[in-house]
Amino acid sequence: MRVTNRIALLVATALVIPGTLADEVDRVWAKRYANHLPEWCKYTQELPDKSVHGAYGHPLSKTYSVVFAPAWLHLHHYCRGLSWMYEASKVVNDEAVRRGLYAGVVAECDYVLERSDDTLVLAPEIHYKKGIALMTLGRRMEAVESFTAALAIRADYVPAYLALSQYFERAGDVTEATRVIRQGLERAPDAPQLRLRLAELEGQTPAGTVARDAPP
Repeated sequence: MRVTNRIALLVATALVIPGTLADEVDRVWAKRYANHLPEWCKYTQELPDKSVHGAYGHPLSKTYSVVFAPAWLHLHHYCRGLSWMYEASKVVNDEAVRRGLYAGVVAECDYVLERSDDTLVLAPEIHYKKGIALMTLGRRMEAVESFTAALAIRADYVPAYLALSQYFERAGDVTEATRVIRQGLERAPDAPQLRLRLAELEGQTPAGTVARDAPP
């Protein structure tokens, strides 16, 4: 079975059957995508081959458990979601498989968000990544809610302003897209991406100048 098809099957089953299947998903992504994930993912729980990928009992794991309180126990789910987002955006060409992977990203983000609170330093990022996955699935209003939730937690979270601005521009509302960026600049006046985005919207620089995450 091709690796991408194997992952798609595992995504579909691991969402409803915990334990061994989820461990197998971890085994696949740990081998292929460790270099594309945050360094701390290596120290979350339940990773296979702990001699290579870190260990839940490693001293760094204990440090991260403080940094990422109150959700460290659950963050391997977010790492899994990030691996599926990478797979969907960089590797897979089959649209049905891609959609399955993005649906898995949403589920893994929800798993962590439901078991933590807004004090989690990663909460804005997790809402944002969930929003990117939702936008890719065509669930646009839910995506806007996720981007807005990220900003409700951290008002200077630049990626969420960029994503909202792109959504409004694609919807044909350049005025609102510009307003969102100006609002972002009030909160993060030194953010170069917001300044470049404003210049794009005002026609001062070519479209596509600002680097973005997976396209909504």
